[in-house]
Amino acid sequence: MARRDLNRDEEKRSYSGIWLLGATLLVVGAAWAIVDDVFFRRPWKAYQHGYYDLAKSKELDKLEAEEAKLQADDGYLELKTKLSEEEQRLASPETSGKLEEARKRLTVAKLDENDADLQVRFVKSELEAAWYEYDHALEVGGNVQAAQTKRDELIAKRAEDEKTWGETQAVVARIEAEIAEIEAPVRALKKELDNREYDRSLVENRLNNLKSVVANVELEPIATIHQVVLPDFDINNFEQPVDRVDRCTSCHMGINKSGFEEAEAPWTTHPHQDPLMIAHPPEKFGCTPCH
Repeated sequence: MARRDLNRDEEKRSYSGIWLLGATLLVVGAAWAIVDDVFFRRPWKAYQHGYYDLAKSKELDKLEAEEAKLQADDGYLELKTKLSEEEQRLASPETSGKLEEARKRLTVAKLDENDADLQVRFVKSELEAAWYEYDHALEVGGNVQAAQTKRDELIAKRAEDEKTWGETQAVVARIEAEIAEIEAPVRALKKELDNREYDRSLVENRLNNLKSVVANVELEPIATIHQVVLPDFDINNFEQPVDRVDRCTSCHMGINKSGFEEAEAPWTTHPHQDPLMIAHPPEKFGCTPCH
């Protein structure tokens, strides 16, 4: 049988350089694809980041103004002082001891109330079964007197257990009222301070909406396509209604938001908010029906 001659030199040849070149091209190509997608092929992402930077700057200015207004309010500062004094009173050994003792009693009272509640549930289940046995004895024959006696005993036990349950509920309510009375001055002051800080909290909430938290790290919001679908808005070449997809607000993010009237395009507020934007919100009508 003929035998093919082997080329020993071919077996000794190294292709590591070719593999290295291929791997390098693969890594460079993947990195370029990511960079191209993030920075070059998606300009709307840059517009969104620009809007978030502008919006954040405006909200920080508003937050600074709200803080200055609060610090200039003598009534607000007086409330802060009173709250600090009341919190110190709660932290004093005498008051904190009373609270701790009351909370321990409340824990025990809630356990007793829960046990009483379960007992009522159990006796109600047993009573339902006793009623069935009583009705069954009446219909098919049986010891009706025994079934009736058991039913009546369970009815009496239910009334007794419900009374006990009500007593435990009253104990819980009484201890909760005792705790609430001790904490009432602090709660009242905090509520009044919250009312005065309402405008500042609105600004803080808007600032929180201008960031994303990933693994406890604060980042800019992730850029996303803002899309509105207008059903059967257009007619195709076959005279059939087709949907229109409107993505204008992916870039024009300030179009229906006040405060961006002097901003550069594409973040400018649309003129004539009332009635145009109010009667035709872009999240419902999009932009292209008019533009």
